[in-house]
Amino acid sequence: MVDQVHDSRTSADDSMAEAALWLVSDDGRSALDRLCATLEVGNHPKDRQLALVTQLRRQGLSRDQAALLIDAATGRIRARERWPDADGWLFTREALEQASDPAVSAWRAERYAAASDIWDLCAGIGGDAAALARHAPVTAVESDHVRAILAQANLRRASHPVEVVVDDATQVRIPASAWVHADPGRRAGERRVRGLSGTSPGVDRLLQAHAHTAGMGIVVSPAVDWNDPVLRDLATPIRGGVEVEFVQVDSRLVEATLWLSALRHESTVASATLIVDGQIHHRRRRGDPATAPAGVLGTVLVDVAAAAVRARVHDTLAEEIGARRISSRRALLTCDELPPASPWYRREAVEWRGPVDRRRIRSWLSTVDPVPTELVVHGLDVDLALWWRDLRDVPRGPQGRRIHLVRTESASMAIATTPVSG
Repeated sequence: MVDQVHDSRTSADDSMAEAALWLVSDDGRSALDRLCATLEVGNHPKDRQLALVTQLRRQGLSRDQAALLIDAATGRIRARERWPDADGWLFTREALEQASDPAVSAWRAERYAAASDIWDLCAGIGGDAAALARHAPVTAVESDHVRAILAQANLRRASHPVEVVVDDATQVRIPASAWVHADPGRRAGERRVRGLSGTSPGVDRLLQAHAHTAGMGIVVSPAVDWNDPVLRDLATPIRGGVEVEFVQVDSRLVEATLWLSALRHESTVASATLIVDGQIHHRRRRGDPATAPAGVLGTVLVDVAAAAVRARVHDTLAEEIGARRISSRRALLTCDELPPASPWYRREAVEWRGPVDRRRIRSWLSTVDPVPTELVVHGLDVDLALWWRDLRDVPRGPQGRRIHLVRTESASMAIATTPVSG
């Protein structure tokens, strides 16, 4: 159930908002279904977009209706790659880029299972609010009126009441007993923002506005700097500490979340979550990170999942499987015996070791069977286009041979490996 959109601003008469109201109507949805059926999957050239606008204008649509319809159709087609029920949702391309993977939203929402009142800030088109609403009533706050209208339509199937409010996430008044979820924008034009004060709105502003609430979870870039001033301030005892959770879906590191107050796992500093083939794997770190010793290259290379590396639990993994770092500067592990299979790392048999020299590597590759090959760089400034040009006819592709180009304390080395299955 979704209450009517409450707008605290004066944008209700905006022409794009009127176009959004048309899009969510039966006529708009029918037009969207027809347009999706005619578009090919993928990006479309600008001249094709202009032709579509002209075609839709001739059918009686306004310019804003035509533009939003094309945007929504393109968003839906792209969403089909990761949203199981994409055709039941209304998107824009920009809102889709900001929206979390549905599996991640569902996992994150589990933290709110004990909540009685949830506020979802920067709600976008409602993906997180839908997941949160399985646990408690939600107030979804979105500053953009068009997105709020789409969110209202998307959330009609929510299992708990959702009120959609158009307001500034830093100005809206939230009860002290509420649990807050926020997913601020992490783009400045075409550039991704990593700094916590550079998000839209800034994490520092969200904290200042809503630190009085019972608990907060704020989604941020997985590239967040552990030395970011905002994060360092949150980690102090006077602020109660923070848990930083890094989430990886299959091979993609997709996000981090700052968990505060009631939403933080007790004493946890960092955690890593893997969602692999729909299965959840989770590890926590409660104190300073361990440091595994560095040693010589063994017969096996262990490439740890990015979420575990970012959460700094990879050295604990090394201790568990009897591995060592390949270098004190690198997260790559190595051991002399094959460790047990695990979703937390990829096991690779070492085929060859040599200098980071294209001619030497090409010479060695000429002596082995050609298989799909990846170049993986660890701490080196490498022009991959130049490398691939010099390697000539080596086939490219994942899940086959890897050539790791690794910078160590004293020198650099190339390590060729093949995956160990199972």
